[in-house]
Amino acid sequence: MLYPDVPLKIWCKTHNLKVKEFECRNCGIKQETTIPFISQECIGLMAPLHECGPQYQAGTMVARDPKERAAWSKIFNNLLNK
Repeated sequence: MLYPDVPLKIWCKTHNLKVKEFECRNCGIKQETTIPFISQECIGLMAPLHECGPQYQAGTMVARDPKERAAWSKIFNNLLNK
């Protein structure tokens, strides 16, 4: 995983991402997804690590490949419409 040194506003606009706030499922601390990242399959934002560990780290992401993005959208839309 890479953590590009790109201003958050530009990263979000370029990849159509939004900073989101999550509550840790373990301790209840509020987490904001403010750290840009890129992996082999995904582009996204993650929250800083806190004492609960990476298994409770919040994040949002989209597929890097536009075809994969379309497939993800179709899958998630089907799940939401059930």
